Amino acid sequence: MSYVIHNTKLAYNYAQALSDTVASEAQFDLVVYELSQLTPWLSTAAAAKIWSNPRLSHQHKAEFLDEVMAAVAAGLKGHQSVVLRFLGVLLQNSRMHLLPRIDHELNEMSAHRKNIKSAQLTTATSLGQEVVQAIKTAAEQQFHSKLRWSYAVDPELLAGFRIIIGHKCFDGSMRGRMQELKSYFHKESQVW
Repeated sequence: MSYVIHNTKLAYNYAQALSDTVASEAQFDLVVYELSQLTPWLSTAAAAKIWSNPRLSHQHKAEFLDEVMAAVAAGLKGHQSVVLRFLGVLLQNSRMHLLPRIDHELNEMSAHRKNIKSAQLTTATSLGQEVVQAIKTAAEQQFHSKLRWSYAVDPELLAGFRIIIGHKCFDGSMRGRMQELKSYFHKESQVW
């Protein structure tokens, strides 16, 4: 098993374990929010050096974690104790490097629970905000679902746009049309 696959599976398992510790959907949402607020602070290059430094004792690392929690979590209300205990488990098991991936997995679980699908809109050129919003609105109406969007510009599409929702791809780009034609003519040439 490769290192990346192993870490992805491990991160998913930790996220699932954290999910299982909260009783209600409201509590789960709060834990997801709090962890997403803490993750950028605990995943910096400086923090990574602390987590991976074998010369620092577990106690020093725990004190650093407490300092970050005190600084960042001052504005957070709710289940800091759940999140703090979870971070303590990650620290104890030398898994703090997985935190960004765990945060991602937890957000995916949250979206799944709320029937929110991930969607990627890629356009050949930068579009105005109104046009992008119109495309997003039309797609959400078509799928009868709330979509969590990411947006990118890829000039290799030549013209048009491509939408990926889950495992489905809707390619309205010039490049996609050209590939369809190429495939069609290739099949036709084999018939002759």
